[in-house]
Amino acid sequence: MENTDFSTKVLSQKERMYRLAVSLLRDSAEAEDAVQDVMERLWIKRGQLDGYGNLNAFILTSVRNACLDRIRTRKMRAGKKELLTAAMPAAEDPRPLQELSDMKSVAEAVIAALPEKQRMIIHLRDVEGFPMEEIAQVMRMEADSVRVYLSRARRTVREKMVTIMNYGIH
Repeated sequence: MENTDFSTKVLSQKERMYRLAVSLLRDSAEAEDAVQDVMERLWIKRGQLDGYGNLNAFILTSVRNACLDRIRTRKMRAGKKELLTAAMPAAEDPRPLQELSDMKSVAEAVIAALPEKQRMIIHLRDVEGFPMEEIAQVMRMEADSVRVYLSRARRTVREKMVTIMNYGIH
């Protein structure tokens, strides 16, 4: 892959890579570091990138793996207690509901509480607009399984949003 092709095909994906990293790591500085690490690895392997059928899926898979490696490292350093909290998102946003100034913030908090696979799939489909087949490649799952996870994630978000709107509880 030539330098201009790298700029066109890889560097143009940087914002998408960052959004995925932030959704997984929940830390903007760490997400920037993860994206930078992936960019460096992709640059080193730029001669091999033309061999991938779906470069976007490969790039996002690389970001996903880099983030999961960072989460594993964080867990190993933090010990058993933080291992559990890093693996499972908090079920509730600790901020009072009145601090969540708009429904977007509430929806983001509900989505952040989803299990990792559901959170990632709903992000790739509903935020990034990826087709199911590409999400299946990134997640290394069957397309039917992706549909099931997406359906469950959307149902959970919908139910939590209704509860919050009706009762102010989450």
